[in-house]
Amino acid sequence: MPAQLDVQDGWLIVHHTKSGKVRRVPLSQELQAELRLRVGRLLPFRSSWGFTRQVRRHSGVEGFHPHQLRHTFACRWLESGRRLEALQHVLGHATIVMTQRHGRLSDEYVRREAEPREREVVTKVVAGVDALAGAARRGGPDPLGSRAGSKWGRSRRTERASTTPSSPR
Repeated sequence: MPAQLDVQDGWLIVHHTKSGKVRRVPLSQELQAELRLRVGRLLPFRSSWGFTRQVRRHSGVEGFHPHQLRHTFACRWLESGRRLEALQHVLGHATIVMTQRHGRLSDEYVRREAEPREREVVTKVVAGVDALAGAARRGGPDPLGSRAGSKWGRSRRTERASTTPSSPR
């Protein structure tokens, strides 16, 4: 049985879903206005296969499948900074794990997100190294705090000496 669709108070209500549960999807004002222009013409296809065939014919994408649209939607949702839990609700997933599978982030997005943080970390590391080098040149105290009593403060020579078996007397 194909899904029945209703629009009520800014929500798309989907009946007869795969899970058997009614799904409520929020609609933006812009999308609501677009839907009003298409009353009776929202889904002119009797089956998902008819839709798939039309998309393949007009786009030239022979491997197209409608489920790809859910993956694309999920990725764009997350890349725009929206919450995973809300996406779970919109997609109608029972578990957050399934939502995570749909919403894989692109490599380009991950790279863009990592760059500012990477620069911040590198800046802090370089500043720390510069502070250590400056303190060592001046013969001053370690700006990060003395750790002489810990293994991090010992020299390699001291560490080797403490692990070398002592000779019999």
